[in-house]
Amino acid sequence: MDETCVFFVYGMSGGTATLSYRLSREYQKRGFRIIYVCEEINDLDNYHLFQELGMEVIVSRRSNWYRRIKNTIEKAKQVTIWVYSYEIFSVAEKVKRVRKHLETNIFLYVVHERCLIRGGGSGRGIYEKICSLINSLNAKYVKTIDQNNELLFMEQRIVALTEHHLEMQFQDTGSKVFPLPYYFEEHPLGIGKRKKIISTMTRMDFPFKGYVIGLLDIFCKYYQEYGLELWIIGSGASEDELRAKIEQLDDEARSHIKLFGNIEYTKVKDLLKNTYVFVGMGTGILDAASVMLPSIGVQAYQYECLGDGFLNDNPQILGYMSDQEGLHNIERELLQILDLSEEDYLEFCKKEYFAARDYYSIENFVNRLDKLKKGNNKHSVLEQTGYKINYVLGKINLFIHGC
Repeated sequence: MDETCVFFVYGMSGGTATLSYRLSREYQKRGFRIIYVCEEINDLDNYHLFQELGMEVIVSRRSNWYRRIKNTIEKAKQVTIWVYSYEIFSVAEKVKRVRKHLETNIFLYVVHERCLIRGGGSGRGIYEKICSLINSLNAKYVKTIDQNNELLFMEQRIVALTEHHLEMQFQDTGSKVFPLPYYFEEHPLGIGKRKKIISTMTRMDFPFKGYVIGLLDIFCKYYQEYGLELWIIGSGASEDELRAKIEQLDDEARSHIKLFGNIEYTKVKDLLKNTYVFVGMGTGILDAASVMLPSIGVQAYQYECLGDGFLNDNPQILGYMSDQEGLHNIERELLQILDLSEEDYLEFCKKEYFAARDYYSIENFVNRLDKLKKGNNKHSVLEQTGYKINYVLGKINLFIHGC
């Protein structure tokens, strides 16, 4: 094919994998060849999903990525590259530099609040000073990436956080905010009689997704009064920590909790549509809203399950940043939805669906993207010296990835 779309991603699990899948479907409609390059297959369900779509999957160490796709990209008339990490951006930049005058579009899509920054910004201690120095160096190259229309943000508040820590301003920030793209059925499914089940779906990675622990505490407080069940979908490195906490509960509480592990992405909606309310962040909120399920976005990097309203209250928010102030325990929202009459609940479900569809339609996403690409194909943003410095910064950032 003359047109190729390449995704450079760490692995196959989590929201960036399902995001890549949705984008791949859209690019495939447009006749693109799809190549997904990663370091490991850490989700077999997603791997099979990619294969069914006809995506070519390459698994290799990152140092070999360019070599593995070199022959393919040399023959392509147009190449579009998607990355979600600043550390990986240097690989995409190398592709663009080598292709020289051929059309090559890179998009660094910032879906994590700390994608472009390091440290907490306190300025105290050697560790923070190193992070501050890296932020200062990063700012220069992030600015050039932005000027070349290669930088997209999932939310406006991630833009603000990045500007604060890098002490810079992006050009025309409104045009850089691209809400997560999602496919919505033209006619949503009808809502059957739903049991009062709270659902959540996440990669078990604490403290990043520590809200699950807080959600468990809220559930235990109210499950008897409302006859609740709690369904938890997902697995990960912190799964044993969650299971240990559940084991500490009494037999009755444990009998109302179901752990599903990883579920094939195409089957997620069938599971969610049988639940009553969803709690989580990112793509999971859209999965829930697509089947008219009320959804509550929560904050990352905390164990209390903090949030501030339903999706239709803040459609631009799919979760809250770690330093967001003014949030509260979401039991207020849970009680609100659990106390609704059946008629009012049905109306609320419709509001959630239309709020999500109007804001996150993938058709709106790609139409805006086509306009942005016009300024995206300048020759090598960082040039020879800049590219090498950026590559080294990526290595340093990777080394201190935990900060």
